[in-house]
Amino acid sequence: MIWLETFIATIYIVKTIDKMYLLYKMVLIMEMQKSENNFDNGVKKYGHVSLTHLFRREFVSRSSRIKDIIEKCDVSTTIGALPKELRNRKKKEQLSECTKIFVRAVNYFLEENFYDLLYTEDDITYSFEEIESIFSTKCLFEIKGKSSKEARRGAFAFVGKLSFPDLNADYAIKVFYDDVNVCCHGAFYEVATALNAYKAEPKSNNKVHLASFSEHPYMLSDWAGDAPATYINENKFKIFDMNPREMASRNFRNGKRIDFGETYRTAYGAASYKVRKMFRKIVNASEKENIDALNKMFFANYNYVEENVFKEASWLAFMHFYYNECSPKIDAYFKKMFKQR
Repeated sequence: MIWLETFIATIYIVKTIDKMYLLYKMVLIMEMQKSENNFDNGVKKYGHVSLTHLFRREFVSRSSRIKDIIEKCDVSTTIGALPKELRNRKKKEQLSECTKIFVRAVNYFLEENFYDLLYTEDDITYSFEEIESIFSTKCLFEIKGKSSKEARRGAFAFVGKLSFPDLNADYAIKVFYDDVNVCCHGAFYEVATALNAYKAEPKSNNKVHLASFSEHPYMLSDWAGDAPATYINENKFKIFDMNPREMASRNFRNGKRIDFGETYRTAYGAASYKVRKMFRKIVNASEKENIDALNKMFFANYNYVEENVFKEASWLAFMHFYYNECSPKIDAYFKKMFKQR
């Protein structure tokens, strides 16, 4: 009967192990749920938002991400709002519907006339009756022909002038060539960049009011004239910059950037507010050759968060002086500091 006792004992052990494993799984699941709840409480969640809200909240640099959102999410393909001069002609509760009608009218106009606008040799002015009926004021759309000295045409888009003579208001409509997105050009790159660049540096970038990712994508922005800029507004520390080959007068008007192809956010622009502030302190002290001030920053007793802020800021400063001239004294100081830290 020894074999029977052994068999019963084995069954008992197996059942005990199964119970222990089951208990272990339950404890593990409970811990995972607890961990997930803690994570959820610590992370700010965003609900379903519009593209306008997304672009205002963060810088979306990948055009493929915008395409994915439009294709996979039920979102409006219209970004921004009507210009102030047009909004003032409507009551607040009418603005949403008027914006939809305005966008629909421009979309239909471009669908009907796109190739005429694209290939015309002569200047053409259209009377925009659909928009006139919305705002009860005269509206004209002017396009320069290919043979014009002021053709307003580039490799990725052409520009028309939308005028409201009675309101003394003019706007530029930049119409992109279908779905062209090459080398940081095209609607899916430039729209988000333009909105963020103006928000970050309004004195350096032209204001974009409204944009649409329709069949023929376009941007509606302030009209800045046809004359190329004779100067460029630039911050000492740029948040947005361009490829040097695009830094030409044709892409600027009255000191402001009007073309956002190959425009990118700088490392300084991507840094947090605290890092930027520390970076400016380091650079200002360096330019004054104030070694005492630099020593106070480099040898301060930082906590963990402050230490990371200083590391990022000092690295930005190092890169700044790597690409920009600094005195031999400061150059030697930075080399010494980075060897020590």
